[in-house]
Amino acid sequence: MQSLADLQVRSAQQQAAVSQRLSWAMDRVSLTELIRTGDPKSAHTVDPKKLEATYQTSALCREVGGQAPNGTWVPLQILTRDLTTASTASGGGLRQPAKFASELANSMAPASAVFSAGPTIITGLTGGALALPRISSTGATDVSGAWTNEGQPGPEREPQFAAPRMLEHKELIVYMDVSRRLIQQTSIDIGSALRTGLALRIGRELDRAIINGAGGVEPTGMLSDPELQILSAGTNGAPVTWTHCVELEHQVSRRYPLRQSAFLTSAQLRKSMRTTPRVAGSSDFILPDSNLLGYQLIGSELVPSNLTKGTGSNLSALIFGEWSELVLGFWTPVGAVDFLIDGYTQRTSNLIRLVARLNVGATMRQPGAFAAYRDLS
Repeated sequence: MQSLADLQVRSAQQQAAVSQRLSWAMDRVSLTELIRTGDPKSAHTVDPKKLEATYQTSALCREVGGQAPNGTWVPLQILTRDLTTASTASGGGLRQPAKFASELANSMAPASAVFSAGPTIITGLTGGALALPRISSTGATDVSGAWTNEGQPGPEREPQFAAPRMLEHKELIVYMDVSRRLIQQTSIDIGSALRTGLALRIGRELDRAIINGAGGVEPTGMLSDPELQILSAGTNGAPVTWTHCVELEHQVSRRYPLRQSAFLTSAQLRKSMRTTPRVAGSSDFILPDSNLLGYQLIGSELVPSNLTKGTGSNLSALIFGEWSELVLGFWTPVGAVDFLIDGYTQRTSNLIRLVARLNVGATMRQPGAFAAYRDLS
């Protein structure tokens, strides 16, 4: 059985192989040309070089990952190439990738709050659910020992293993309907809009499910996980305070070393933190910039801000944790998306449907590396 570290290494090697061997093709892969193959009237306008680059990219993904697509493999890095360029040029207008993030996390960071936090990402998984072994929280914090005289045996301690966390793959389907008339207009380049639109839709849905998914056909979200420590701000919730933030950090830091930690909250609560003083009457606000207690604070509208507790309503969640302990697994080579061109479902509306399928799973390997409030305003 391969360890998580072995899977990470293999995943990184696969991504590097695709990036190195297809560096010449990354800017030529075209969803527009792919869609035009599904429209008989547009077939004569297809750019053969771009279409060939698209098919070669798919073939290499299959070669590296050993998995055949239902349609055509397109790596997520290609869908986000305009976003990552904009992120670099904007000077911080879009989300920035985590310092230690993988290539895939870096490419998806502008489209996803979770990816920008720097989770552990594994691609190219096959088969069913992946069991993630973990040492129990008691064993992880057991640093006791004993001093001995020379020649005397030291104390023996066995690691305490908890039940493994299961990384189960779920199927995400995102689609866009594109006008045939628009596709037939060769003077208009819609490739960037298609790539960006799909990347943002995929990123948003991944965020929603990973943060607050209900389980079943979708991942069980972090806030829905019964092992996540939930702190209480009050019987009916309460306005956010500096003390709440400090307590979150304390609860996690007493269990785990903080190496790649960050806060994640709703856009609404982030707004409140920017205008709430640390101490009443002070001009020092809880969130004067994008950092809180020295950690990045990421705001996303996919973090719920409509929670209720007692008589309190419109309450938000605030999560803090060591994000490398959140594991995202892709049952596709190099995190590629399987694209199908459907020229029939919407033909009476003169539309072509572009269907994107992605098999992905997410779970906290060590839920004790996170803590959250669900009742702040």
